[in-house]
Amino acid sequence: MASQFTCTSTNNNGTAVVRPTGDVDLATVDELWLHVAYHLNPSALVVLDCSGITFFGTAGLHLIERADSAARELGGLFVLACVGECVSLLLRLADLTGTFATVPTVADAIDPLQRAKDVHGASYWTPGPDRGLATG
Repeated sequence: MASQFTCTSTNNNGTAVVRPTGDVDLATVDELWLHVAYHLNPSALVVLDCSGITFFGTAGLHLIERADSAARELGGLFVLACVGECVSLLLRLADLTGTFATVPTVADAIDPLQRAKDVHGASYWTPGPDRGLATG
């Protein structure tokens, strides 16, 4: 039996955190996309907190690709945080490990951004050659 899906999101000064819980599949991906797309704005940082995801299907993989592409086109950044086994397994199977900006925690995605704004005047971060976060 599929787990119940819920999704919440917050936005604080251009930094959005989207928190889905439950299964991300064909039945739930549209709701998740509404949350992600709402926050995709020029120079925005959108963090997908994967800690509550219990199943991650190919529809979720397509959402990640779509969100990453849209964020880049807008001069922003889409970051995966708290990536668990179900998400990382699909990324490995699709040979996409290291393709998307990924950090261990939501705080890791948000804190470097603030430091970049303070130190470099940067309005957003982009993935560096090591696929981690580096100033853009």
